[in-house]
Amino acid sequence: FKGMTSVELVLDEKGQVLHASINKSTHAELEGPSIQATKAWKFEPAKVNGKAVKSKLRVPFKFSYTQPEPEHSSFKQAIVPYLQQG
Repeated sequence: FKGMTSVELVLDEKGQVLHASINKSTHAELEGPSIQATKAWKFEPAKVNGKAVKSKLRVPFKFSYTQPEPEHSSFKQAIVPYLQQG
């Protein structure tokens, strides 16, 4: 499974997320986790002439899932037949 989202953020003068929305998405089920993650972040505020200002930015997310390998699979393949003999 692979997918991506692009989240558009509005930040306040302190670098905190005021608003997060999906700009692009390949799968609707990835949108909630993307927005939730960005709302927990804090950014360095944008500055104009040395003064912190509100700003917008887009953050891309790439998702991929690979099946985890069974723990100690080679050990299990070696030991289980041995134990079954006894």
